[in-house]
Amino acid sequence: MVAELTVRFATSEEFLQKMLVWVDSGASTVEPSWYKKMNEVADDEVPFGSDDPEAPAGPPEGILAQVTTASGSGNFISTARYRGEPTRRWLQADRADLKRVFFEVSKLDSLGFLSDGFSLNCSRVGDEPGWLRASMNFRESETIANPERISRRLTVLKRFAESQEVGFGHVSYLYNPLSPTAYEEALNIDPEHSITQHPGLARGYSWITVLPREILEVIGGAGAVRECGLFSEVNELANGAYWLQAAATWSDYLHADFSSLQRVFAPILIPGDPIRDDLSGTSAHFPPQLVAFS
Repeated sequence: MVAELTVRFATSEEFLQKMLVWVDSGASTVEPSWYKKMNEVADDEVPFGSDDPEAPAGPPEGILAQVTTASGSGNFISTARYRGEPTRRWLQADRADLKRVFFEVSKLDSLGFLSDGFSLNCSRVGDEPGWLRASMNFRESETIANPERISRRLTVLKRFAESQEVGFGHVSYLYNPLSPTAYEEALNIDPEHSITQHPGLARGYSWITVLPREILEVIGGAGAVRECGLFSEVNELANGAYWLQAAATWSDYLHADFSSLQRVFAPILIPGDPIRDDLSGTSAHFPPQLVAFS
């Protein structure tokens, strides 16, 4: 699954600032105790990891945090251990060509092997001004096994949206790592080339959808959406965007009336009728296509 926001940035410096806010707020909120350990790493500490794939990743009960960056055309990739403030300074120093940041945090078990973790991602789309795609990927099973972490993930998403110019946001299935939203999945378009197309349309709809006010107004505004009775939460954020939550939990959403939801969103979607791909829905590797267009 994915929790994602697409937000505007004006300059490379602003992209870096927003990226650092996303990574720092996400890491400190999703698992606060891990974040504290991450930032206590000594500069002279021996790095985690081993050339032996069967060896422990680090000391027992340790926290392993790594930052992977892609620069320029995306072909230059580097990975380094996260070391708190020195890493943040490194990311900010002469990084005008920074294209993507992938931040991964892992919890080690009593033997030093990976046992749990989460990740945060930021991708730059377009030149200045452009769009930043901030996301968190997670397993669907987490919605049942660890609802507290899911709640903290939603807090991160909502707080970030409060302070940004939002183009689109959602919490949904990750249909394809190369197609983050239903829009790209349905049209088979690379996000790099699609993000400026149809700016007046939503890029899908799901359990949670975040839309700018001007797009929501096309379907009657917040009042009409509340009155339809299909949403557990319709809240205006500080920046004027709206947080639309179709059910209190993901499990409840999977039993929602998708046909009625589609009719609400239809005026702001690309033309077509939604389909549910039963073949993909029967596989553990592919989610059902709850949001797709014929």
